[in-house]
Amino acid sequence: MNHFKKMTLASLVALLGFSQIGTATAGPRVSRAGKAQRIQLRTDLRCEVEAFRDAAATQPVANGSGLVNLDHLYVRYTVRNAGRLAAKGFNSRADAHLNGNQTFSQQQVLDLPPGFSATFPLTKVNANHTSTVKASLSVDTNKDVTETSELNNLCNFQVTSQKLH
Repeated sequence: MNHFKKMTLASLVALLGFSQIGTATAGPRVSRAGKAQRIQLRTDLRCEVEAFRDAAATQPVANGSGLVNLDHLYVRYTVRNAGRLAAKGFNSRADAHLNGNQTFSQQQVLDLPPGFSATFPLTKVNANHTSTVKASLSVDTNKDVTETSELNNLCNFQVTSQKLH
């Protein structure tokens, strides 16, 4: 055998040996069905409280703001299902207080498909120039829904107003 044929044969044997070793140590393949079984499907309910200076909800007020001569504050309460499963038959409660006195309270039983949200009616609070307005939203108050996190089920919002002399 000439030198060229010996090199070609040696290269071919080495190549076949490496390819066999590579496939033998690669391990089993994971199918898509196997991966899907490992994903936990859960519901994740979230709350949001926003406030506005106007009934059209175009002039937002930041949480913790100190305002001057606030006549009215409009509060919007939103519940979101950010999870992968539907959340059915859970209670949510929205409240508003002016200087410690309750001015609004509403409870709703909600059903939310994944990715959907529900909004309570926009609530008007008469601020009377010098006041503290506190709003809160509690989601899944009876803990009826198994969730990824229970930490985002309570939202609070507060605004103070001072009368300018």
